[in-house]
Amino acid sequence: LGFAHPTEQQMVDAMDAEGAIPISAAGQILLRSIHPELYSDLGLLLLFLGIVVGLHFLYYEVSMLWKPVNRPIYMQLWLAMVASFFSGLGLFFLYAWAGLYS
Repeated sequence: LGFAHPTEQQMVDAMDAEGAIPISAAGQILLRSIHPELYSDLGLLLLFLGIVVGLHFLYYEVSMLWKPVNRPIYMQLWLAMVASFFSGLGLFFLYAWAGLYS
């Protein structure tokens, strides 16, 4: 049941002639629904939002050090998931803009 990491040769075999990595069908649908000229703007905006939410999470954690009883786990998980989602989606669009995905 363990996850086997691909070898370096398998990763090289998956790339096309320009060195781009193929993406899943869901990723292709997402990229086709947005104009390619907007990838950089959308990627930077989403990455910025992810960083802002991540910094808010950090501020929240530091401010709650003195009040651990008032620190609900759901707020921590929600902020972490939102920051991760925005950062990941922003990086996805920036990688697509840079030509990393085919």
